[in-house]
Amino acid sequence: MLLRAYREFEERVGEVRKGRGSKSEQVREVVLAKQAPFSISEVDADCPGVSRETVRNVLREMSREGLIASTGKGRSAKWVLKASAEVVRAKLEEFTITAQDTQDAVTWARSKKSED
Repeated sequence: MLLRAYREFEERVGEVRKGRGSKSEQVREVVLAKQAPFSISEVDADCPGVSRETVRNVLREMSREGLIASTGKGRSAKWVLKASAEVVRAKLEEFTITAQDTQDAVTWARSKKSED
């Protein structure tokens, strides 16, 4: 009966994390899901039961891995995903229109108009 109650509780609350390193993994998952710059306090709020020191350690580790970067120091520091910034930059470069592209389009349009 106790086992059934525990399973029902787990279904209502969600998966209960167990084992070594699970808190670090929880912090990593929260950080990787962030879309905008975030603070340590925001990660703290999204990871109940995880100490602030664990959050800091995971952020430092992810920074050393090149996944995130800090945009400041102290209480006002924000963190950003480096990968997302690189993806945005690549997409912008992909869609950047140069003056030559514009001139080529005008020339092509004029040639099509003169054919008609």
